[in-house]
Amino acid sequence: MMSGSVFAHDNESLWPPFVLAGWPLFIGLFLMPLISPFDSHCISDETRFVFIHIPKCAGTSFGQFLQRSFKSEYIDGRSLLSDRYYKYRSSDVRAILSSFRSFRCFADHKFCLDLPEEVPIMPMTLIRNPVQRFLSHYFYCRKVAQCGIIFDSDAAELSLSDYIDKTLYDDPKQDRYNGQCWHLFGVSSYEEKKARLESFLETNLFCLPVERVSQAALYLNRTISQTFASYKVQRLNSSGSDQRPQVSNELIMRISPRMDLDLILYQHSDALYNIYVKQLPNASALDSPTAWYPSKLVSSCVTFLRSLSG
Repeated sequence: MMSGSVFAHDNESLWPPFVLAGWPLFIGLFLMPLISPFDSHCISDETRFVFIHIPKCAGTSFGQFLQRSFKSEYIDGRSLLSDRYYKYRSSDVRAILSSFRSFRCFADHKFCLDLPEEVPIMPMTLIRNPVQRFLSHYFYCRKVAQCGIIFDSDAAELSLSDYIDKTLYDDPKQDRYNGQCWHLFGVSSYEEKKARLESFLETNLFCLPVERVSQAALYLNRTISQTFASYKVQRLNSSGSDQRPQVSNELIMRISPRMDLDLILYQHSDALYNIYVKQLPNASALDSPTAWYPSKLVSSCVTFLRSLSG
């Protein structure tokens, strides 16, 4: 299972005990045998692929891989609607698929798991360490605000301490407070997110951690080579996390308790990755996730391919 040691910064490695308190309730689910959602018998020419692009979760990089794989059959619609909190419902998705029949793969911030059941759809998503994602969003918004681009006026104007207070405590924002659960399930309240998460943990959706994005691309190519390209993922749209200011443990400890459900989701994604890989012939999981540094991406891809070939 994942631990705090995979955080990009030492001062992100401390999770208070109360954040982990709910973890034993779900650990049994992680050990259950799963069937890969990308077994060849599950895929047909009618299958549509939906990438639920959670912001600040390597979606731009993974989208490049999807575009390379699907070419003219890929569409990214995240700029079509400006409403930050709008989520497509099954009726919206049904209309999109009907209107764009020539496309097989769709990516958007506004997708969630509210999808039409009568259509063969394979949803995909990437999950990030929730504290790291919160900080990445804040510092990215601060960075682009210097160029006059305002994605989040609170992040652009407030100190990190004040931003934590406002968006996680005083006036909790649904995309900040356990925000990945909101993006994935499309529900706002804590109880709704928790209920959806408990059901989700029994599924085998292609839901992998950001640190494994390169291996995810290689896994898809290995499993469905006729659909997914052989292509290493390159880091794009970086928030500059390697150069961002150090964050005190006190601030980390204030963020952490508002990310308890997202943390379970993140740990679940890593468990799924290991299960997927172990199901492949002559394959074994990598000992550690890929660090988000360009110099390590290529060597990681080579190592993973060698493990697959036995």
